[in-house]
Amino acid sequence: MTKEGGVGPIVESVFVPADPEAVYAAFTDGIGTWWPVGTHSVSGVVVEGLELEAHAGGLLVEVWADGTRAPWAHVVTVVPASLLSFAWNPGGGPRPATTVEVAFTAVAEGTQVRVTHSGWEPLGEEARMDYVAGWPFVLDRLALHVSRPGPRADWA
Repeated sequence: MTKEGGVGPIVESVFVPADPEAVYAAFTDGIGTWWPVGTHSVSGVVVEGLELEAHAGGLLVEVWADGTRAPWAHVVTVVPASLLSFAWNPGGGPRPATTVEVAFTAVAEGTQVRVTHSGWEPLGEEARMDYVAGWPFVLDRLALHVSRPGPRADWA
């Protein structure tokens, strides 16, 4: 994992031992199976999971047990197996959206997944700090899921 500090962008990356197509599919189609909604969600209710409409104009939504769908982000750019970008604003509301870019790059024996989360200037350092610790945890979960797929009882 790599990190950059300050109010500037958060940049995190992780190696995943699979080809970019498989990692991209896990990130998009399978996001509800590995994202840590027990600790990384916006609601105080039981979260069933996440759903991602992986096309420009699509949504990333948190799905609650009662069927409520809480938007997290709007999909801006999709280049299959290569790049996703989002206007990121979990929970909506009046605060400005930030930008999340997820790049999938083929490297020897796998894929380097790099998240660049920018646009913190209007929100400040306090808003940014949750994501400084959050992105490494989320990316590690993705890597673990791709490396060892299947249900995980310890993934609350």
